[in-house]
This record gives sequence, C-alpha cells and structure tokens, in this order.
Amino acid sequence: MYNPVLYADDASLIITNSDNQVFEKYINTAILQLNRWFNSNLLLLNLEKTYFQPKTLMQQTYTYHTKLDKSPVYIAQIFWDW
Repeated sequence: MYNPVLYADDASLIITNSDNQVFEKYINTAILQLNRWFNSNLLLLNLEKTYFQPKTLMQQTYTYHTKLDKSPVYIAQIFWDW
C-alpha cells in the first residue's frame, strides 16, 4: 500500500493509486498505522508538522478528507511546475 522512506529525524510515505477515493483511504490508513507505531515506540506524531502532497499529471480537482482521530491532516502548500 505504501513505501516508507526514513531519514535521521524524519519519515516520508510514498502512496500511489490513480483512484482519488482509494488514495484518500490509503492516506488515512497509513497515518493511523504510523501513529500507532509511534505510540507503541513511545514517540509522538506531530500533526502540526504532518502533511501530505498529492501529485497528478491530470488536471482534476478533488477535496481530500484526511484526519487522525478528529484532527485534520492538511495538504502541503507546495506548488510544482510540471
């Protein structure tokens, strides 16, 4: 479902799916699983620094509803020139 990329003090998940609704479900599932792993290892997932960045080659808009418990996880405000 996703591939983790780990750094010294950071982590990234690469999630791929061409269906926006499935992609959204994968994001929510991955964030939940990641948070559980953090908690079981006495770590904290900082939601103020947790974002996701969807990338697509298609000109489409989709409103993602991503959250952990009741806290939203926001889209990173980075714009790419493709």
